Amino acid sequence: MKKTNSIKILIPLIIILGSIYALRSGVVVRKMPELNNEPISITLFHIISLFTFGAKDFGAPIAGPLSLRILLYSFYFIAPLITLVAMADLMSLIRPAFIKWIMKRKKYYVVIGYGKMGKAVMDAINIKKGKKTYVLILDKNINESEKGLSVIFEHTIYFRKEVDYIDKWSTYISKNCAGIFIVTDDELLNLRIYDAVKGYSNTDTLIYNRIHSMELSLKLDNSSTKQNLNFVNTHIAAPDLLFQPKSSLSSINKDNQIGKHFFSQYEIFAPWLEKKYEILLFVGFGTFSQYLLRALAQRNAIMPSTEIYIVDPNGRKNWNEIIVELPHNSFQSVSYIENDFSYFTEKLSNELETIKNINLLGVYATNNDFENLQAASFINRKYKQTQHIHNIVRTHFHNLLPEEMLKDFFYTNKFVVIPTFSWTQLDVELLLD
Repeated sequence: MKKTNSIKILIPLIIILGSIYALRSGVVVRKMPELNNEPISITLFHIISLFTFGAKDFGAPIAGPLSLRILLYSFYFIAPLITLVAMADLMSLIRPAFIKWIMKRKKYYVVIGYGKMGKAVMDAINIKKGKKTYVLILDKNINESEKGLSVIFEHTIYFRKEVDYIDKWSTYISKNCAGIFIVTDDELLNLRIYDAVKGYSNTDTLIYNRIHSMELSLKLDNSSTKQNLNFVNTHIAAPDLLFQPKSSLSSINKDNQIGKHFFSQYEIFAPWLEKKYEILLFVGFGTFSQYLLRALAQRNAIMPSTEIYIVDPNGRKNWNEIIVELPHNSFQSVSYIENDFSYFTEKLSNELETIKNINLLGVYATNNDFENLQAASFINRKYKQTQHIHNIVRTHFHNLLPEEMLKDFFYTNKFVVIPTFSWTQLDVELLLD
């Protein structure tokens, strides 16, 4: 027998025998002073109750040898603790069995990675499927679900796991799994996990795989509304919602804050697609900006004479990677300002000195929300005499700043804010319909 199991048996035995010995040796308890004179069977019954009711019926030891009174008093506290530990051990045995029951009998979802993306996915599942939907969440930075009774009543079950080292995915994924959301921050890890888990699911299981690179997302699937197997770049999925027909967005909940924010931005953005832009300014030219450029080009919002300015240390490299996806001869003029945001203002001022009443679309999409605000504010203040500047500002969450404060920042009300993580929730909601 293992040492730990021996201790678990030995300690309760010591408490039972020690309590009998103390009572039989003259210790008297306040509420049951005659207990030491009762038959051994009655005494044993009351001592065993220490493990369930504690010393509720006993009262404090008031007479007898001092050392034995102290011993019995200590048993009052130890016995209930042993019961709690035993219950926890019991529940730790029940927990795996309960999870297997869920996987066999119920439809459930698995979320792999529980950062900002994982939380957005969880919110979408709660909205579209209800809070009583079973969800298994795996991440190395979360607290595992309680090993007590709560695991039976809770519908969201957390596993603290290093997901890149899991070999037996069948522990979490069965044919009954309705959806798998692979949303860690590591693109290659997500692809490896996808390859590992796809064999455990049904053909109709929704698989949502987060990636980062523009090239890979275009090859695999850059639209989150097409099919049940999705490789989704969140920086693409968020602005892609603005280009969807309104009829395909009817299931988005307009009553919650994120839904309201999306439709307010959608209504502002729609008329912009009817315009032709003489200048496109991209402050930050990652996958978010690249997608917008491609989408605008496909909808003829850009003319061959459109001048493009790219402010990004990797601007030229990123441009060369995306140009193969764009219509040939679409752009005659591309200028690069390959500095960080803090260095571009002077050069950009000189480059755009001739701006007057022309249509300019500014896209501010660095990874820093505040830098995006600063850049948009600078352009709008510098060229506030121009009435045709439209602004697209990338951020992480929809509640970046109150709208009135944003108007003060931009010196205009012609702006659209696209929050990549908040709108991911809407993207998943559409998939779950």
